[in-house]
Amino acid sequence: MKSYKTAKNKLKIEADNCVINITEGLTDRYGRKVVSITVSPDNYAGEPYNRRFGYYNTRVITMKSKRKA
Repeated sequence: MKSYKTAKNKLKIEADNCVINITEGLTDRYGRKVVSITVSPDNYAGEPYNRRFGYYNTRVITMKSKRKA
């Protein structure tokens, strides 16, 4: 697995069968902090086909209210 910092707030991770891009420092329209995570399968000619199950883009959002334990 290899990881690269492609920009100030972007991280790229190359795993055996996928590429993971993480973008930090984002905000949504309500001003909440957001981290975006995208997962892309690595597919090359002549190699076994990789398929992603689930959503392409996932976001982690910091909510203003605290969660009760």
